[in-house]
Parts: sequence; structure tokens; C-alpha cells
Amino acid sequence: MVIASDLSKRRLPAYLEVSQNLRERIEAGQYAPGEWLPAERDLAVEMKVSRPVIQAAFKHLREEGVLTQQGPGHRPRVSDQIGAMGNQGSPGPKSQTIVAIMSNGPGLVCGHNILHGINTALRETEAPYQLVIYDTDEAYKQRNDDATDPSWERKYLEQVERDGAAGVILFHSAGKETTPVIARIQQQGIPLVMIDRYSDDIDCDFVGTDNRSAAKAAVEHLIELGHRRIGYVLASERVTSVEERLAGYRSALEANGIRYAPELVMSACSPARPALEYFSKMEKPPTAIFAVHDFVAFELIHEAEKMGIRTPEDLSIVGFDDIESYGPRAGILTTVRQPFLEIGRRAAELVLSRQSAPAPRANRHIFLPATLIIRSSSAAPRSTAKDNFVVPADFLTKGDG
Repeated sequence: MVIASDLSKRRLPAYLEVSQNLRERIEAGQYAPGEWLPAERDLAVEMKVSRPVIQAAFKHLREEGVLTQQGPGHRPRVSDQIGAMGNQGSPGPKSQTIVAIMSNGPGLVCGHNILHGINTALRETEAPYQLVIYDTDEAYKQRNDDATDPSWERKYLEQVERDGAAGVILFHSAGKETTPVIARIQQQGIPLVMIDRYSDDIDCDFVGTDNRSAAKAAVEHLIELGHRRIGYVLASERVTSVEERLAGYRSALEANGIRYAPELVMSACSPARPALEYFSKMEKPPTAIFAVHDFVAFELIHEAEKMGIRTPEDLSIVGFDDIESYGPRAGILTTVRQPFLEIGRRAAELVLSRQSAPAPRANRHIFLPATLIIRSSSAAPRSTAKDNFVVPADFLTKGDG
């Protein structure tokens, strides 16, 4: 089999593309162990690159033990060890697998779109890898809050440790319980990229949203409308993405001369009613609420409606994620649109770049910009907070049945 050499659609540095092409030829038997490779000039013409690019590719393959060279001026040969080790230098079936470990249950559009971005990157680069998805959604289903159970993550990471992989893309549970197995996977030389949230205990590549700037923009939108008492309903899950949104919330208030009031921050993802009941008892209830993500925002809107609180006439609500943009109907929620597709794409590209250039280099943390989407759930407040947040006197004792 002859491996084609059209490198016109390069995504990685040219010398890495050449390295990968030559490696594929060797694995396919086009160049046998001990055989000389074609001359630099001939390969440069064939692959439409410069001779320094070919030289850099040769150097890269020598460092990996795929090629040997007697000295300057000599053409490199395929290492005899390639054949002696039963072609051990080439990836086996398991090392052709990129593993994504994340929650991907029904209705989780973030997971679906991140995975689509990963798969798109693999297709566009024509990378010789298959994507395997390990779904941790059961961990969410078995809990009553937003925190994940690290047991499923640990189980899947241990499987990667046993079976190997070309790379891992991980939506981390944030529990320290999985830190040791992650460290062992990294010691095997398997590239690992975290998405959405990262851990200070683990040194690895990361791709996610610039949560702080995005949250600040969302809260400043409410401030521009005239709101001064703005609540924040966050997740019980203490991960970096949640903490960064809280930091953005505080930054927006402080930048506009509004005192940060800890009593306006409540951790109550599900159900949302306790948060609304808590806020309604205040002498000066908030006129707007920033929710840590859209599911919380919609729970707040739903529960507020049952309590006789209208959105946005009585209470403005802003979310985070923009899950409505993936539905068939026009959205109502003012929110922040996360670049889920791009997160997946960039994570896959980081794994591929680590595979093509395994030499140690500094880890990268990529924070992608998000977009504020203004819809009908946010509006200017009425004259006073008490006028905004009126709850029937007997509601808090009787409920809605």
C-alpha cells in the first residue's frame, strides 16, 4: 500500500505532518526495517515542503527511534528495531483511540456539542484515531444536586490505565479521588486535556470558557438596565468554572460601585424554590438573579411563575450556556452562549499536537470568549425592590399543593 503525501490541508506544523506521513508509510511496509528513505530533495518535491522541513521531520523520527542515521550527509534508514519488536514503534489498536470521559446524558447539549467538536477536529485533520466516549451521566442521575460522583470517572480512567489510549479528554469531577490514577496515566505518556474545569492538583492542558469575563458581562447587562440588588444562584459543585463565574459576578458589582453582599449569593441548584423563598423574605429582595447555568435559570423562572412572580416584570433572570439555541423555538432566556463546539475542537487539537510532538513542553490553558445573548427574561426593574418581588402572604405557609 502506498501512502499519499498530499499535505495541502495541513493543520499541524509541516514537519509534524511529514513525520506522521513517513511513519504511516513505515507502518504500511512501504519502507522496510533497515531500508534507506528517499533523498531529502525528492521528499521535499513530492510533499511540497522545504528541505529544512524534511530535515526537522527526520530529526523528530530519530528521536522517537523510528529512524537511524550514521551522521551528517548520510540518508536516514528505518530502524532495525521496528521489525525486531514486531513493529512495536507503531501504535496498536488501543493507542489509536482517543477517549472522552464526560457526562453526555439526554438533554445535555453541552456534552453533545463538545463531542461533535472533538469528532469534527479528528475528521478535518484526517487523524488515524477513533473516538470512544465514556459517559459519566449515571453519576449525575444518582445525586440530588449538581455535584458529580467521581466513582464512574475513576472506573473509566482505570480502564484507560489498563488498556492505553492515544489521549484522554476529561470533564473532571473535581474530586481528589481520581488524582492518583490521572497521574499514573500521565506517567505512561498519554496526553490528557481537561475541559470546562481544571484542577490545581493536576498539571495538564485545559480548554474552557473565559467564565470570569462572561459572567461579568452578564451581570453588567443587568446593572446597565438599572438593577442594583442582583442575586447569584450557584451550584453546590465547587469547581473552577463555578468559582470563576462567582468572581465575575463580584467583579461586575465592584467595577460599578455596588457593594458585594454575600447574603445575595445562594447555593441551591435543585429545587430552585428555596432560593426564591429565601430572597423573598429579605427587606430588600433582589430585582434580578444571575444563575450559574441555564437549567437553574429555567427552574427559577418556573418556580417564580408558580409563586406569582413574573419574569421579567417582577424579576429579571439571566442564565449561562444558551441551551435554547439548540432547540426548535425562539429562546426567551437572556444568557451567555458558551462555545461548546470550539471547546471540543481545541481539546482534540491539543491531544493531536501532543501525539505528533511528544517532547515535553509547557502545558497550555486556553480560555475561549463567550457571547452575551439578550432575550426577554431581562428588563429594567420597577421603582422599588419590594414592588418587584411580591409573594402572596399565605404562599410561604401553604405552598402550591
